[in-house]
Amino acid sequence: MAGNLYEQGYYETGTASITQGQTVVTGQGTAWSQIVRPADDFGKHVGRPIPIASVDSDTQITLAFPWPGPTQVAAPYRVTFTPYHVVYRQMLQQIMQLLSSGNVSALAGLDGEANKLPFLTGPGTMGLTGLTAFMRTLLDDADGPSAYQTLGTVPAEQVPADLPSDKAYRRGNVLGVVSQQGGEPLGPLMQAGENPNGIFFRFANGFQLCWLAPVTFTAVNTSAATYLWTFPAPFVGTKPVVRGCLRGGGGSEYDGISATTVSAPYSSAASAGIGSYCTIGYFSNPAGQFTVGGTISSAMVWAFGSWV
Repeated sequence: MAGNLYEQGYYETGTASITQGQTVVTGQGTAWSQIVRPADDFGKHVGRPIPIASVDSDTQITLAFPWPGPTQVAAPYRVTFTPYHVVYRQMLQQIMQLLSSGNVSALAGLDGEANKLPFLTGPGTMGLTGLTAFMRTLLDDADGPSAYQTLGTVPAEQVPADLPSDKAYRRGNVLGVVSQQGGEPLGPLMQAGENPNGIFFRFANGFQLCWLAPVTFTAVNTSAATYLWTFPAPFVGTKPVVRGCLRGGGGSEYDGISATTVSAPYSSAASAGIGSYCTIGYFSNPAGQFTVGGTISSAMVWAFGSWV
């Protein structure tokens, strides 16, 4: 049947619809994908042949130019076959245009080697680059997780030392000066410091711990001894919790002296700065065991609270 059609020179089975100014033609009862080819003409039935740009399906073709009219709906039509030699010449011209860039001749000029991949080095020029067996196993991975699995564990020495702390924590940026912005931690996870007033630890979430030992208490009466502690790092916000104990014996009681509470855990003195110091008291148990002006030096104190 197709042979007869080609001898006939046209195809007009079924009907066709197209709107003036459009390029898509819709067929009814047609078999265009089996018979019609790009470069055939649609429209000789009204004396206005337009080249066909593509045959999309049995019932749809797309014209190379907008249909000048008239609009038709399920009306007779005619597709006129373009002679094969004309089509071949058009295709040959397209091939020659593709070859004129020089890319194909550049590729043909390469001497292929094992584990090499051709690549463009410029307009119409190509070269070869290495493509190892390992890289081929990476290139055939379907997605990122598969590629990471192929790569395996990244050695610690391969992790860049200049990665910002919000991208990776590692040895070298875990410890440093902590900070926050809008309640969000920035920089290192922990800060540690030491001065004559003790040792302090600050954490990125705002928690702070201070510690001092040994501490020497001075008896202010026969039942109480005190120590004025300037924190090694100031607290901010709510009052810190301050505690102490004796070093030696049972730890919390020694020679009738009980490690007790903080008498003034939070300073209100503006000159000292907010949360800069406190007064801690040790109390005699039973009462009356101290000598006024005497000292107790086997103690340690600690405080915890917030630095933000």
